[in-house]
Amino acid sequence: MLLTRVLIGSTSGPACLAMLGVDPASGKNFVPVDWVSSAIVHAVCIPAARGRTYHLTNPRPVSVDVVGRVVQKAIESFSQAARPDDPDLRDGLWLNEMLGAELDIYRGYLRNDPLFDRTNTDAIMPHLPCPELDEPTLMKMARFAIEHNFGSVPPPPAARAKSRPVADIVAT
Repeated sequence: MLLTRVLIGSTSGPACLAMLGVDPASGKNFVPVDWVSSAIVHAVCIPAARGRTYHLTNPRPVSVDVVGRVVQKAIESFSQAARPDDPDLRDGLWLNEMLGAELDIYRGYLRNDPLFDRTNTDAIMPHLPCPELDEPTLMKMARFAIEHNFGSVPPPPAARAKSRPVADIVAT
């Protein structure tokens, strides 16, 4: 479980975005990896699709404001708060100073993502739209990430999917 050592209520997702100088209306082109995999397999199976460019992008980018609110809500909802007497408990000022220094390298990635021409993608896979990554879906993903320590804890053996050669998948 994620242990939150920043005093709950001492800062907010929107405040952190403002501190980083990020436009909350900027859109992020998040796409589920399962959808990307399905789209690639589908495109490979269509001979007429070869030789073209396919932008596997989200036609409905997620705003940075939504990302900030989801991060805040997920931390407050799914992580364990530090005890008030925890010597490592920090306040919002500490978070803003640390966040500014640590995330400076990522500042360029927090800008508005470009919009790509999806004409070829939409033409060959109208039956396979990119799933909407709305706030409830992002919260579900955040909960899973926090509960599974961001992937550092392997799933139980029964939950692991059997791998199959790509050739077998494409052939089906």
